[in-house]
Amino acid sequence: MTFIKPYHYLLFRIYRFYVDIMKEKDVPLIYVSAISSILIYINFLTFLPSLEFLSIDINYYISNKIFVLFSLLFLWITNYLFFVRPKKFLKLNFKKDKTGGFLVLIYIILTAISFILIAKYHRSIIL
Repeated sequence: MTFIKPYHYLLFRIYRFYVDIMKEKDVPLIYVSAISSILIYINFLTFLPSLEFLSIDINYYISNKIFVLFSLLFLWITNYLFFVRPKKFLKLNFKKDKTGGFLVLIYIILTAISFILIAKYHRSIIL
């Protein structure tokens, strides 16, 4: 599965950050699954406003706190059970290099910028 390899590299870099820099030894897998789940959820929320073109009302889902919490919890559990807990990303022999770290940083920055732009646009529609 080569399409999942970039995601495994992202998991690897988050894991190495918590092990090498933060010196966490007990629960870095929980942190890895939490951070990667939040990034996936932000990407999902960035894509969600495009469903309005299909005449799907998303205002209820975005503003409903219970829906947001349960969907984030479901995503976190699924991510942990299928991707993080098996530790396959550690068995792929990834190396820490500057190019990979730069690409991960660019991905996080682009995710944040796109989320802010879509949220700003969507907020003007709601208000």
